[in-house]
Amino acid sequence: MIFGRVKEIVEEKDATEEQKLITEINSGIYCFDVQELLSALEKITPNNAQGEYYLTDVIKIMNNKGLNVGAMIIEDKTEILGVNDRAQLEMLTRILRIRINQEHMENGVTIEDTNNTYIYDDVKIGADTVIHPNTTIKSGVVIGENCEIGPNAYIREGCNIANNVKIGSFVEVKKADIGEGTKVPHLSYMGDCEIGSNTNIGCGTITCNYDGFKKSKTIIGDNSFVGSNVNFIAPVQIGDNTIIAAGSTITDDVPKDALSIARERQVNKEGWNKK
Repeated sequence: MIFGRVKEIVEEKDATEEQKLITEINSGIYCFDVQELLSALEKITPNNAQGEYYLTDVIKIMNNKGLNVGAMIIEDKTEILGVNDRAQLEMLTRILRIRINQEHMENGVTIEDTNNTYIYDDVKIGADTVIHPNTTIKSGVVIGENCEIGPNAYIREGCNIANNVKIGSFVEVKKADIGEGTKVPHLSYMGDCEIGSNTNIGCGTITCNYDGFKKSKTIIGDNSFVGSNVNFIAPVQIGDNTIIAAGSTITDDVPKDALSIARERQVNKEGWNKK
């Protein structure tokens, strides 16, 4: 709201005792008529022993000229807090984090630990999703309803996560489209990929999406089961209703309804280590 007129702005070190009783402060945010500002700037003079020029002196100059000079009172003072060092930056980041988390909780999202959950401001999360502690969800991510995220999950840019999905502990996903009902329970990296619906990704599975020159995509179909410690060497495509054996390194496409095993045959040399 607009609150009266502003006569002038005085720096605290230059203020009189009477002026110091005023409880309003200058936020440092201005909206000027450019031509009037340029005219006023020509009239400011040094006003202390250091020979400093104060931009704020233009307020008094404009008032003396009979121009309208008004002030807007901010109801939430955190909106005008400044950042002059790393400590103030951390404080404002904390305020923004609380505000973002509060908005999601008001929309039906459960956040178990708001002090240790980091959600960027343009993230969308559906109702009844649960966010466990130490989770980071970065810009542009869309998460559906009734999902379970974390703890210690890292959801990076470009992710679209459907309803009823589980992204578990120490899982990182990046540029991933994950279908409804799919589970990535723990200790996996799924980057540059598409995963269909009702698929299970085993512990320790990764998409090897970068060959040192370019990023490539992994596509995994619906209703598939991926065993633990599987490496997908992108680009690779896995059909619907497949099983990938644990410990496999998949370099070729896998057709639907197939069982794929890609690992070295085990050899036991009995007695080899007795000495």
